[in-house]
Amino acid sequence: MESSIFDRDGDDPSPSAVPADRFWAKLHPRENPREWHPLIAHSADVAAVLEQLVQPSSGIGRRLATILDRDTLTERQRAQLVFFAALHDIGKTSHGFQTKAGRADDGRRWRNLNRGHVQVLLNSLRHRPLREVLAMQVFPRFSSDSRAASDLFGAIIAHHGRPYVPRSDDKQHVLWQQGSTAREPLREVRRIIDHALAWSGLDAAAGEPLPSLPPAFTHLFAGALTLADWIGSTRTAFEFATWADDDPDGYWVFAQKRAAEVCARIGVVPRTCPVSLAGLPLLEALFPETFGGRCYEPTSLQRYVSDMVLPGPGARLLIESETGSGKTEAALALYTRLRAAGLVSGLMFALPTRATASAMYERVVAALAGMYEPGQRPTVALAVGGQQPRLETNEEWVREASERWSDQERADSALESWASSHSKKYLAAEIVVGTLDQVLLGGLPVKHAHLRLAALSRHLIVVDELHSFDRYMTAVLENLLELHSAAGGMALFMSATLSSEVRHRFAGGKELTFEEAVALPYPTIAVSGAPGTGWDDHALRSTGRSKEVRWNTVPEGEVARRASEAASAGARVCILCNTVRRARKTMAEVRDVGHRDLLWRPSGNRHAPPYHSRYSLPDRLALDDAVRERFGKGAAAARGGVILVATQVVEQSLDVDFDLLITDICPVDVLLQRIGRLHRHPQRDAHRPPGYRMPIALVVAPDGGFGPYLKRRSVELGWGEDRPYPNYADGELTLRTMADHPEIVIPRDNRMLVELVYHPDRRESLWEDAAWSEYLCKAETARRNREWMGEQARLKFDRTYTGSATDFDNAQERSIRTRLGDETVRVELPAAVHCWYSEPHEPICWVDLPAWALPHAEEGEWELPAPVWDPEPDGTARFRLGNVCYRYGPEGWEWTRV
Repeated sequence: MESSIFDRDGDDPSPSAVPADRFWAKLHPRENPREWHPLIAHSADVAAVLEQLVQPSSGIGRRLATILDRDTLTERQRAQLVFFAALHDIGKTSHGFQTKAGRADDGRRWRNLNRGHVQVLLNSLRHRPLREVLAMQVFPRFSSDSRAASDLFGAIIAHHGRPYVPRSDDKQHVLWQQGSTAREPLREVRRIIDHALAWSGLDAAAGEPLPSLPPAFTHLFAGALTLADWIGSTRTAFEFATWADDDPDGYWVFAQKRAAEVCARIGVVPRTCPVSLAGLPLLEALFPETFGGRCYEPTSLQRYVSDMVLPGPGARLLIESETGSGKTEAALALYTRLRAAGLVSGLMFALPTRATASAMYERVVAALAGMYEPGQRPTVALAVGGQQPRLETNEEWVREASERWSDQERADSALESWASSHSKKYLAAEIVVGTLDQVLLGGLPVKHAHLRLAALSRHLIVVDELHSFDRYMTAVLENLLELHSAAGGMALFMSATLSSEVRHRFAGGKELTFEEAVALPYPTIAVSGAPGTGWDDHALRSTGRSKEVRWNTVPEGEVARRASEAASAGARVCILCNTVRRARKTMAEVRDVGHRDLLWRPSGNRHAPPYHSRYSLPDRLALDDAVRERFGKGAAAARGGVILVATQVVEQSLDVDFDLLITDICPVDVLLQRIGRLHRHPQRDAHRPPGYRMPIALVVAPDGGFGPYLKRRSVELGWGEDRPYPNYADGELTLRTMADHPEIVIPRDNRMLVELVYHPDRRESLWEDAAWSEYLCKAETARRNREWMGEQARLKFDRTYTGSATDFDNAQERSIRTRLGDETVRVELPAAVHCWYSEPHEPICWVDLPAWALPHAEEGEWELPAPVWDPEPDGTARFRLGNVCYRYGPEGWEWTRV
């Protein structure tokens, strides 16, 4: 016999619940287990779920078929995929993995073996007995092309969130040797293969087999298998069943029935029935409080979407319309129609910020009753990553953590603070509302990207406020949507106004001159049948509520005085700052001029907070509600002047109305978005104070424009490198446009105003100035570099899944998430954080801090020092991590380096 895999020394053995001759896949608990789930049963669980995911009525099944230029997968193709899915965990037959259940039955202690099952199997493919089993019984059932079969097999085995490059290791043979224990690994491998053939019906299945697979197919299938493994590893969905080891075929019948129920409940293969209405009846069903009984007439956009001829699979749609025109209602009506027609089987609403996602989640939930037939209830989830994630779903199986066994690589453990939220798994719900980063992480080489990719493939992906995203994010989104469209997935973009350059990026077609771009219809709904074919625009009528707006600049030193003067006259004033630091500074200036009483405060609270994102989650949600209560439609007649000091959280997807807007300078498309919060509600018009019955926007800008600051890396107003708005040219051209057009009409002038700033023909004027020319060379290089980084970082879908293994790197993954704003670290605090605006059900004993706000660490170091707690007498939480002091008071989180 070959060298032993045991050591004789050691303590007395720990008892194991798993008999010495049986193979397990799941244990409970993991230490000194008392319960176990057989490996062959878990193989059946995952194969049964995958069978559901690839059936003709499944969204993922249709997407896989479309990539192969088919309407549906053939019976034989589905059987092949189910067969392969049943083999996904055969690496767990190795002696190394099985020793996790305890000691050998004679009390001998296992030597320190490799106890993984993904890398172990792939690294063992040169072990002749194992290779012969696979070569004779597995690979030929896929393709006569051994390389193609091996590539798909690598995708099946590497199902833990990332591909893996096999490294042949002759020492791995000890993990498969026969006769060392009562367990015979290769015999169990053969048993699983035999049952997988019977379960799948592969040898008798009709139809064409899988062809040589396009790379895109391998990526999407890898994600589907990972999703199946997550669902199949959910304990309450598939309870442990030791009896299955003696009756695998009987268990298969149970697993099939259970998988159908579980997939329907989760919403990944929904059985829900959407309403099949169109036109006004659909709008009345979805939004009875708005259109029921004809309270309000639908806008031109809403009417058109509810009655248009639906485009085919792979199409993209674009809605450009002014704020308040009902884009959200139009998107939900479109989804309902596409879902009823079977063109999509779910919805993903992707928004720029956590605040806008939370607000949209509530609007979507409110519309659910009219979107589905009576008694139907889809799973709906809010998936928000980044700082202080808020994760909600109405399906317990979606919320429950999956009990999966990983290879526990040391590098992966550093990612646990990010992966622990499981927001990626929430994408399996039928309707998902989240931030755009949750979509983008499906197109980047980060762990479980492919799970996201497969879950998203079923959905109509709605990208709201498309203009809000930078070049890096746009490059990644383009790439992901190329695969989404190629698989027959559908996408909808929404924005107040897009530049012709951005329109071209997402549909191709002819590049337009300035005159042609300005002449495009507005508002519009456009359809692109396939990427690269351009947009087919359909002009819409405006909402009929044009706004004549006066805008002009104001010195920074005048902000507090002008705001106080307006509020004293009874006006609602919003001071919108580009950074949290400026918001706090502005609050102090208003207090200094003696008008503390005019600052907004939540009802019944003595504190007057700036409205931004750096609050604990309970406080943030309470402040969101309080802002809507004071400035929403329901408060149109409320009297009394008030000043709200806010950051960008107020500019998008928040239905609020102000009489006067004072805003830091921002690019013109963002400025138009902010102006959308000015005189928004007709119900308020009769209550506006004299002098503020015409919309006025005062814009705080640098003295003399941006020209005098070209040599500086940043400007105080939130412009410059590593600031919200990096390109001074966008600000300068916005100021020049304002000077040339002191009075504008919204939305009539939207298209012109955006093109005056962004169209290449108009930006040429800056190049004529030597100082600006030098600056623009650097800015253009930085812009191209951000775009290049996105192109380099994104997943390469022209390579196979296994061929992309070298793109996955832990250090690069941290960098990728940082660029998306998703890199946070949860710090457990030694005492509870006091909430200032809400009463949480549980104490807040942790905080998620952005990576850039953490103490500086050595390269590769992730360990943080323990927090030193030092509360202040007034209830303010204060603690220190290394050289950074953190404080949570009525104005939110703040930190300083000491």
